Amino acid sequence: MDVSVQQGGGLDDNGWGVLACNEMVMPFASNSETSMFPTAKWSDVEDTTYCEAAYGLRPQYNWALEYFGGMNPTKDFMKASNIVFSNGELDPWQAGGVTFEVSPETTPLYIAHSAHHLDLRLPNIADPQSLTDARQVETEQIAKWIDQYQGTSFVSQVQAAKLAPVKEEAFLQ
Repeated sequence: MDVSVQQGGGLDDNGWGVLACNEMVMPFASNSETSMFPTAKWSDVEDTTYCEAAYGLRPQYNWALEYFGGMNPTKDFMKASNIVFSNGELDPWQAGGVTFEVSPETTPLYIAHSAHHLDLRLPNIADPQSLTDARQVETEQIAKWIDQYQGTSFVSQVQAAKLAPVKEEAFLQ
């Protein structure tokens, strides 16, 4: 099957499915006794059968870890730089996240009362203080990296200007 063939209303209708059946396989299972979700088992055999039928792809179950590293974060990322590893307390992906400093040039952030990539969204008046603080750390880190590269003083401007929440009414106009 040609995965470039559009099968729905938009160009990206199957993008996530193709990734999940190729290089970004993410097994999901749940247990109704330990979570709010109904019991669901995951089988690599069933997943492979589905991916081959739907997209003509055979999942590469360890591709991301082999290509990007992560099986041994201390070794794999010891030369990493200019990365903020942010993990939200309510983020289901945090179990696979980098939660400690793997090199002096990386910043691990654990954000209480926060969920999956909430720190990348616009500030909102409902944001917990932990999220506001995390965004400030991220912004200052990025400004620091820009300053190191360009020889500027952008970080001082960022530190002076705190990130203000965006009021919902601003989007309704």
